[in-house]
Amino acid sequence: MSSFIYSLRLILAAIIAFSLMSYLQWQESYWIIISALLSLQLGEGYTWQKKIMLLVITGLLASSFAWILGLATGLPPSYNWERFLSILSGFGIALILQTLFFPTRQINLINNELLNCINALIQLNQSHFAALIKRNYTTNIFSYEKLWHENRRAALHAFFKFRSLDGAKRIRGSRPLLQSLEHTYDILQSLNHLTPRITDSTTFEVAQPEFQALLTAINTQLEALETHIKTPNTPLPHNTLPEKITQLEDVYRSALQVVVREPSMFLYFINDLKDLNRLLEQMLNTE
Repeated sequence: MSSFIYSLRLILAAIIAFSLMSYLQWQESYWIIISALLSLQLGEGYTWQKKIMLLVITGLLASSFAWILGLATGLPPSYNWERFLSILSGFGIALILQTLFFPTRQINLINNELLNCINALIQLNQSHFAALIKRNYTTNIFSYEKLWHENRRAALHAFFKFRSLDGAKRIRGSRPLLQSLEHTYDILQSLNHLTPRITDSTTFEVAQPEFQALLTAINTQLEALETHIKTPNTPLPHNTLPEKITQLEDVYRSALQVVVREPSMFLYFINDLKDLNRLLEQMLNTE
């Protein structure tokens, strides 16, 4: 998408510059298209404010230098002023197009980084529930811990990369959403405390269907948030997470609090799930 916008911006700059050249019919009017196309290459990767400042300063310096050079070389005054105004016009075209198109490119970039953050949380959630659902956890503890560690680092990297975007703070709603995603990460970290604190992993077999249903429900909500960022008008799916939490609570009351040595750990786990559900609903209702 960004390459399409970049190409469209160049084409529009060329069309506008050529039309202005044809209208003015100055001897030095070819500087309009030269300065317009060259100035659009300035400051790639800069924030919107820095790009605008760079274009303004460079345009003034370039046109002033051309005017002084014309005086020094004895260029006729009319030609000299035409060159001066042509270069300024080219930079003006680039400035207008940069103002129109840069926010769109920045929003696309920010949305892509937000999607990376959500996808990292989905992977983190899957690696956590894998230890609860798969029965060979005790014989492959290192593999599960390694997977969790890698996904945790990937999530942190995604959050750090988003925060490094200077333009992110200008896009309405992006910062609050990132903070909510970081709170989601904290809750997933807390949920992961259940596995190492329950020494008898066979305990998890009592609630295998419930854990599988919770994994699906949480990922469905996170995927719905992804879809909502891509296409905001998409209808939200029914949130089944509260029902799945209630089912786990029923299993806790009927079996887990009796057979588990530390039943309070499951109670903390359920409370974290409720907090996660409230947070996901808040993000989907306000995004």
